Amino acid sequence: MKTSELYEKLQEHIIYKNLPIPFCNVEKGIKIIVPSLYTDEAGTIFVGNLEEFDILRSKNLLSNECTYLVCCRDILPDFPDEISNVNVIFLDTSLQTALIQITSVIKEEISTGNKDDSKMLKQFWDDIIYSRISTQKQVIERLKLFPYKISKHIACIIVRPEHKPTPLHNEKITKALQEFFNETNLFFDGSEWIILYSQSKDTSDELDIDYNVFSSLLGKYGLNAGISYVCQLPELLRTLYMTACASLDLGLGMSIEPYISHIYTYHQFNLYYIIHMCAQAYTYAHKTDNLIYLTHPDITRLYYYDQKNGNNLLNVMFEYLLSGQNTNITAKTLYMHRNTVINKLNKIEEVLEHKLDYEKDHYLFLISCMVMNYQHNFTKRDISRYFNLHDFRLKND
Repeated sequence: MKTSELYEKLQEHIIYKNLPIPFCNVEKGIKIIVPSLYTDEAGTIFVGNLEEFDILRSKNLLSNECTYLVCCRDILPDFPDEISNVNVIFLDTSLQTALIQITSVIKEEISTGNKDDSKMLKQFWDDIIYSRISTQKQVIERLKLFPYKISKHIACIIVRPEHKPTPLHNEKITKALQEFFNETNLFFDGSEWIILYSQSKDTSDELDIDYNVFSSLLGKYGLNAGISYVCQLPELLRTLYMTACASLDLGLGMSIEPYISHIYTYHQFNLYYIIHMCAQAYTYAHKTDNLIYLTHPDITRLYYYDQKNGNNLLNVMFEYLLSGQNTNITAKTLYMHRNTVINKLNKIEEVLEHKLDYEKDHYLFLISCMVMNYQHNFTKRDISRYFNLHDFRLKND
C-alpha cells in the first residue's frame, strides 16, 4: 500500500513522520525491531520501541526502503534528522497498542485487495507512471503482490475504444479481455485498458498470443491496441507503456494501416517514434517546427513538386525504397502497372535534374521520406508555406 495511506490510518497517534519511500508491504505483515546485521527486503514494516530504533540508527543498520514505526509512549524523543532511505513514524502509543492497530490495517488491506485486485494494480501503475518507484528492486517487490505471476519477458498492451463506451460496455470488454488474456494482470483506468502481458518464452517482438483472434475481439468491441516490444527489465515498464501508446497514436494519427487490423505494434512504428522524438528535440533546439532540414534536399523538392502538381512521385519513391528497389513489388503495393512505376522513377530524376544514387543514399532517402510523411500527416500541417516557388526551378509535367 502507499505510505501516505498508512499515515492516514495512524494519523491520530503520530507525533513525527519522515516518509521518503512511497510504499510499504503491509500485505507481508510486520516485524519487531531487533538490532542486528540482518538487512530486510524493501517495503518491510518494523514496529518497536525507541531504544531499539536508536541502536539501529546509531550503528547505521536501518534497512533501505523499509518503514519503521517507533513507539514513544511516556517518552519525549529527540526527533531524528530526516533520513532519505527509510520511512520513520513516531507514535505516542505503547508497542502493544501499535501492534493491534497495524494488524487491523493489514487485515483491512488484505480484505479490500481480495475483493478488487484492480485497485492494487492501479496504485502500482500510478507509481510507475509518476516515477515514484523506479529501481528494479522496488518494482520486483511490487510485482510479487500481483494476482498473477509475472514471467521473465514483459510487454505492455494498451487497448483504447474508438468511441467512449458505456459503463456496461466497459464491463463486457474487461471480461472479454480477461478471457482472452487468461491469468494476466490487466485493469481499466477509466479511459483505456492496460495489460501487463508476460511470458517465459524469449522473443524479440512476437507475443505468444493469437493475433488474429485478438484482432477479431478488438474489432467486435470497437477497440484498437498498441503493443510494446518485449523487455526483461521490469523497471522499464513506463517506457513500455509510452512506446505502446506512441505506436497507437502514430498509426492512427498518420492513417497508416497496421500489419494486423486494430493492432499497432511498436515493431511497425519504431522508426516513426524515433522521428517523433527527434522532431521534439529539433523543435526545441531550432525554435521551429519545420523539419525539412532533417531530410535530404531531393526529398523536399519532390514533396513540393507533388503538392504543386497533384502528383505522387514521393510516394512511389518511398514504396520503391521500402521494397528494396523492386519495381514488381512496388507496382503490386501501389496497384500500378510495372511500366507506370518505371516511368514515375524516370520522372523523379527528370524533376530533380540529376540521377539518384539509390544504393549509396538508400537509407537517407528512406528516412527522409518518413520524416516528410510524419510532418505532413501526423502534425496535420501544410508545410508548403515554408518553400519559395522560385527557389526550386522545377519543370512542369
